[in-house]
Amino acid sequence: MPHAPTPLDRLLAVLKTPTLAAELAPQTELWSEIKRLAEIHRFSGLLAYSTSPSLPQSERSWRDRVLMLHHHRHRVFLDQQQRFSEAFSRQGMACVSLKGPILAERFHAVPFLKLSHDLDLLVRCSDIPAATDLMSSLGFELLGDFPWPLYRRYAHHLNFAGKGEVRMVEVHYALKAGAHLLRGEEFIDRAVSWRSSGLACRILAPADEVFYLIIHAAGHAFHRLRWLYDARAATKTLSEADKARVRELAIQMGLTGYFVAADMGCREFFGESLGLDLSGFRRPWLWSTLETRHLRTMTQREEYSFAARTLDVCRMSGSPLSAARLCLQSGSGKLPTLLYRFTGGSVGPDVLARTIRNN
Repeated sequence: MPHAPTPLDRLLAVLKTPTLAAELAPQTELWSEIKRLAEIHRFSGLLAYSTSPSLPQSERSWRDRVLMLHHHRHRVFLDQQQRFSEAFSRQGMACVSLKGPILAERFHAVPFLKLSHDLDLLVRCSDIPAATDLMSSLGFELLGDFPWPLYRRYAHHLNFAGKGEVRMVEVHYALKAGAHLLRGEEFIDRAVSWRSSGLACRILAPADEVFYLIIHAAGHAFHRLRWLYDARAATKTLSEADKARVRELAIQMGLTGYFVAADMGCREFFGESLGLDLSGFRRPWLWSTLETRHLRTMTQREEYSFAARTLDVCRMSGSPLSAARLCLQSGSGKLPTLLYRFTGGSVGPDVLARTIRNN
């Protein structure tokens, strides 16, 4: 039996058919919930822009505020991304842009409607000491609670806090899919150059990028549906050869369950398939086979919970055996850090910075 439309269904419906806003916006309580969910799932800009002609006068100030914020932030983040690209290039370090405003510039007709909250860079693990010094010289402060050897083994990025409008930058040295850490070097080696309207940076190769966007969305248990939406938009631009390469990567990395889940999510929430050949990819199962109701439960987890997300990701991993292995991998990253704290290890960014320089 079909479920009754939820506020999330209403949001997705109005994104697909913006004229529905004329009917929904006057329903104050429902429209407020739609706008709240749009904020959570990162669709506020698209909602404000697409429904503009159908909005009542009472919603025009909300629309203007959202669009002005998105436009301003997009330009600020693009400029900062360009400064990073130029600075790393001058130092002879490879630096690849992940997601963010550069992705919006390439895959969306109105790029500023995708709001960036941080910037993500991918560098070689061997370049982390130099990258840390460079980020500091650019005004971004290293954050962290453990020595570098723990980060290098169990994490995939370092956090840097900025004092300006770009408040957070993640410098990745690996890509993450649930508890899986994928070395960044091979993705950097295949990266390509991109230029447009005065912008220039390195980006992932097309197949690598789609692969990463899908595992990122699924690895975060579809916490933000925008990430799945972006993955679908990028997939539509691939050649058949690149689509075949994405399939190869999913099999090679043992992440076919993520792709099955992402395809189910695209069908359930956006009314279309992921657009990849998933033949032979088994539907994941744990105590029961993965169903769309499980995906809906994932999207309803509005607050981040490590335990809940680990459970969600384990469900998508493929089988009870792979789920158990994934669960152990997830826990293995926590135990050393807990032991480090328990044994009185000196915790703080200064320890992290010192051990980065010494290792």
